[in-house]
Amino acid sequence: MPAAGQSTFDGNPYTSPPITTPYRPGDPDFNGRSLVDSQVNPPDPGSMVTANLLNGEAAEIIALRRLIHSATVSAKYVAGSPLVDSFAAGPSSFHAQVPTAQFSIARTGGGAAAGDVTITWPANSLPPNLTKPHATPNGVVPCMIAVDYVTNGVRVVTQDKNGNGIDIPFTVNIR
Repeated sequence: MPAAGQSTFDGNPYTSPPITTPYRPGDPDFNGRSLVDSQVNPPDPGSMVTANLLNGEAAEIIALRRLIHSATVSAKYVAGSPLVDSFAAGPSSFHAQVPTAQFSIARTGGGAAAGDVTITWPANSLPPNLTKPHATPNGVVPCMIAVDYVTNGVRVVTQDKNGNGIDIPFTVNIR
């Protein structure tokens, strides 16, 4: 496990060599989920923590960490320019930061004039991606939205029902 009070979102200084980038926990972080109760002084399962309980909790944490988002980013447009409106992210380095300190947003070079933006973040600041990102429009404008990973970021394309690029606010979940 990482240092006391630290999550795997912040790496693990106790590995050899130390892991300095965010990662998803696995069996090695929980002693291989192989804790055993003392045979001399076994715990009372009704009132004490048991090895089976801790091994089960470890398995649950590992499974849940594969499912939760590493970051969620909302974007909007002000006077025709895209900007990161808000975000939530696991790594401690993202906390107490203004959105532009961790995420950059810009129109995609060579993309459509409207409805085509790329959001990027610093290399190695989020765990490796497990699944495709997911984006949703924020609002009631009927539209289509597509999102995919690019190097250290995501590209989001929004279109109206006729396939024309349209600037609409959206939220993207990054796994």
